[in-house]
Amino acid sequence: MSDGMRALAERIAGDVGRTQAVLCGRGTTALWLALRAITRRDGPGEVILPDLLCITALEGALLAGFRPVFADVQPGRFTLDPADVARKVTPDTRAILVAHLFGHTADMAAIRAAAPDVPIIEDAVQGLGGRIDGKPVGAWGDVTFVSFDLHKMIDGRGGAVIGDDVGLMDAIAADAARLPALPEFDLRMLDALLPAPAAQGMAAMLRRDAPALLRPFDGARANVDRITAGWDTLADRVAARNANAAWLADRLKDLPLDLPDLRAGDAIWRFTITAPTLILARRIVYAMEAAGLSGSDLYPPLSALFGQATRASRFAGRLLNLFVDETATPDVLARTGDVIAGLRALQAHRDLTPGPSPIWVGEGRQARSDIP
Repeated sequence: MSDGMRALAERIAGDVGRTQAVLCGRGTTALWLALRAITRRDGPGEVILPDLLCITALEGALLAGFRPVFADVQPGRFTLDPADVARKVTPDTRAILVAHLFGHTADMAAIRAAAPDVPIIEDAVQGLGGRIDGKPVGAWGDVTFVSFDLHKMIDGRGGAVIGDDVGLMDAIAADAARLPALPEFDLRMLDALLPAPAAQGMAAMLRRDAPALLRPFDGARANVDRITAGWDTLADRVAARNANAAWLADRLKDLPLDLPDLRAGDAIWRFTITAPTLILARRIVYAMEAAGLSGSDLYPPLSALFGQATRASRFAGRLLNLFVDETATPDVLARTGDVIAGLRALQAHRDLTPGPSPIWVGEGRQARSDIP
């Protein structure tokens, strides 16, 4: 390990209040390393995942030999619902993956209380720079992982596993040092999740993609410098993102959209709106594209891959992520707000809607009617 890599690992660990950090090639690699260490210590079993998450997290869990169990996310926050976590815990649960999705900080204390004996892996990728009860995001999990990319909170290439447990971290470091050499993958859990042809197809795909998902860290000086620069400017960029998100929330508050629940301590990665119908979601996307504006529609519910369903399936395809990072200049923000607010179909939906009805059954959060 170069002096630059060593200094970077120490910086990452120190900034989130931990003792050790192990660098690796990407966030999926970091999750795989953490789960692999847990399964060697505690045996194979299940991992609880939020149903809204990047599919590469699921791929990392499967490659580590875990059976995924999908839990609900909270309305307006898109983070794990502690009550559903409590319902999903079984004697076979070996870990809970908690993500601060889109930069909304998860209720870590409540999730810990829901499963006090189960290790928590904290996915801090999209919440870096946030704080929960005065402690930084990344300080809450039994093990935490982060990743670096042009489109994440920190620029660069790679990821890191962060923690305090000497035994786990030593095992993680040993596995990371063996990369790019890969072990044989036990993917038999797919046979219980999917029909035989689909299980075989997914297993073949995972084995094919494993070398790209599980990689060593790029220790080039230029990469280390980019990541370090990202850490140096993180606090200022988080403040700017949160301000941009608050501006959009105020601009769009009177429209028939379900807006995210912004809270102190968040580090908003994307400002996520929920359109009342699939058709209106598509029309917003087309209007933004026609105006030369950027957005994305992450993520489809992971449970759908296995024919399951959680509450996330009720708004699949209706989520739209608006950019609030440094690319969202005041002019871009204003045009984004104007394009969405001026969409005639959205205005007509608001004018014709007799009253609100809940998107989230039993949650008390209101949105406009005509929910599919």
